[in-house]
Amino acid sequence: MRIEILSFLRSAQSYSSVGRGLRRRARSCARPLFVSLVYVIATSALARADGIETISAGLDHTCFATTSGAVQCWGLANDGRLGVKPSDASIASGSSDPRNTASMVDALPASVALVSLGGEMSCAETTDLVTKCWGRNDSGQLGTGSSEPYSFVPTPVKDLLGAKALSVGAHSACAVTPVGGVQCWGRNDHGQLGNGTLTNSNVPVSVSGIASGATDVSVGEDHACAVVSGGVRCWGRNHQGQLGNDSLSDSDHPVQVSGVSDAAKVYVGPGVSYAIKSDGSVSMWGWGKSSVSALSAIGSGITSIATGDLHACALSQSGAVRCWGSNAKGQLGDGTTIDRPTPVDVVGLTSGVTGIAAGRDHSCALKKAGQVVCWGAGARGQRGDGAAPPVDVVTTPQSGGVLGATTTSGTTGFTTQSVTTSATPTSTTSGSITATANASSATPIGSPVASAAATSGVQLALDFNAGAAGSSIQPV
Repeated sequence: MRIEILSFLRSAQSYSSVGRGLRRRARSCARPLFVSLVYVIATSALARADGIETISAGLDHTCFATTSGAVQCWGLANDGRLGVKPSDASIASGSSDPRNTASMVDALPASVALVSLGGEMSCAETTDLVTKCWGRNDSGQLGTGSSEPYSFVPTPVKDLLGAKALSVGAHSACAVTPVGGVQCWGRNDHGQLGNGTLTNSNVPVSVSGIASGATDVSVGEDHACAVVSGGVRCWGRNHQGQLGNDSLSDSDHPVQVSGVSDAAKVYVGPGVSYAIKSDGSVSMWGWGKSSVSALSAIGSGITSIATGDLHACALSQSGAVRCWGSNAKGQLGDGTTIDRPTPVDVVGLTSGVTGIAAGRDHSCALKKAGQVVCWGAGARGQRGDGAAPPVDVVTTPQSGGVLGATTTSGTTGFTTQSVTTSATPTSTTSGSITATANASSATPIGSPVASAAATSGVQLALDFNAGAAGSSIQPV
């Protein structure tokens, strides 16, 4: 899963966290960030002078790093993915351990430059270029060389220093090395480590055939792609054509994506891949199509894409956010729980957004003023709004209804806002998605609002049609 968020400056560099991935850029201007939020909520933990440097979302959790280098997380705490010890009950029985307010990852030094989250794990890179990971480790996805099933203590990834890009997927992770090679670690049942084997690895291994030239990498559920000298190479599972080589056969080594020669960024999710080209247009392959097609419906000037389990969002150069796909939990932020086969505007976020993120079925955005807003599912605390009891469905970023005091500490204060639940979903538009993707009967309407705390997500293609009875969502 991949999330990208760009944020405020750290000295002369700007960092972006990409959908389970992070990208450091040697520029002094701020970049967009992927964040999924519906509630804007202020707490003492967020009422600080710090701005948010990077933010990223996993399956059911979210973390951000502040300009002072601290990291805070919220959501499901199982397997130690929040950097805090899970409850005894969750350890003993596997029961859910939701935390809907932010907590500090105390074991990290106050020098974190970026964060990247995957399915049930988290990683961060410090300013001294050390990558540390924590959370679930049943497939060696922490990359630490340990065989322990999980860790809530951030631990250095073995022999990885100075990653230029970092992406955390469902059960594996990859990084671009300082010389432009790619290394991966974790689960490898479909060849997603790209080293010519199907053997899991709890330490980084080199991806075959990419020793230099790589500038970006993205990891999904069980495949990965990298931008290499403007082209895109992918490896791993290929049952939906997500490797983009006009085939449906898995590959344990990188294959060239046909027809993409000017890619700037790449984003992948379960069964699908996207590339943002140098002109801001988007190409897509997968979800039943093994050849590359242009996604004209997404618009132009796209700077980043955030992928959820069955939804995705895009951020434009103008600061607007649009989402599409499954909407059972309100994760599209359009004020409804209606699935959308084409991109729709997120309520209140048609401008002024600098970063976005998406998890399983929640989404977040970072606004220019430093405000983080989230929308979608919240039963596992993934919106970070501090609500008790949690509200499971919130369908839009909220812009009014103050729940508590507004905090304007420093230049990037956080505002507490409520969620409206009395509105009626708007009527559906043309296009359809299979009913199985929207089984929820809940209809509360809200808006993205700031998190009391302050994806992994799987990305979905644009322009869906309902498949045959019993089939999954398919892109046009």
